[in-house]
Order: sequence, then C-alpha cells, then structure tokens
Amino acid sequence: MLLMTVLLLNVSDVIILSSDMLTKAIIYLSRLAFERLPEQILREHCQKEKRVMPRYYNARGSKPDSHHYCVHLPDQKNSKDDLYFTPAAPTDGFESDRVGKDYAALLALFHFQVCSVSAMV
Repeated sequence: MLLMTVLLLNVSDVIILSSDMLTKAIIYLSRLAFERLPEQILREHCQKEKRVMPRYYNARGSKPDSHHYCVHLPDQKNSKDDLYFTPAAPTDGFESDRVGKDYAALLALFHFQVCSVSAMV
C-alpha cells in the first residue's frame, strides 16, 4: 500500500507527496538538526522568520486516541495565507501525540525546504 501525504497550502492549493518523498525529507532534516525533534525545529524556524508560533490541532475529532495532528501556521497579516499541514496517518493513527505532532511538523519543514530551494533556482 502506497501511503500518500496531503499538503494543504491554501484553501485552493493541494500538493500530494508520496511516502518516499516524505522519508527523504525526514532523512535530510534529521541530518540538519541532530538531536532535535521536528516540533522544536519548526518552532525555531518560526521564531527566526518572525512568524506566529505553530498551533497543533487533533485532525480526527471522532477518535480522540488516534494521535493524528494538523499543524496550523497563521499568517500575521492575512488569514487567507495561513498554512495547514496534515500528514496522512495509518488507519489507527500514530502511536503517540509526540509522533503525530512531529509528522505534522516534518511536513511543514519539508514545505519550507522546498520553497527555499525553488526560490534559489
């Protein structure tokens, strides 16, 4: 089974990432940030870029024990430019809250890495 991750940039923009692409992003980001969890790296990135701190929401309200999270990165000036990142999870969710939040943070970090690389080109 191929696990796909949906990346919601704006209300109308959707990017679908394969699990292979997400795994490559995890390996790359783990090399950059030795011994720091993705949630902490995202918080530091937001501080550095003077963005509002990320907010995490339970993405599956029907199952409170599913540990499936969405990270919301609000835009200070225009709420239309808010970013939402919700990783695809196994049917029973991730094994803990920490893992669910870290996957959501990894997806957001992958977005910022792709945007910074595409801006250089």
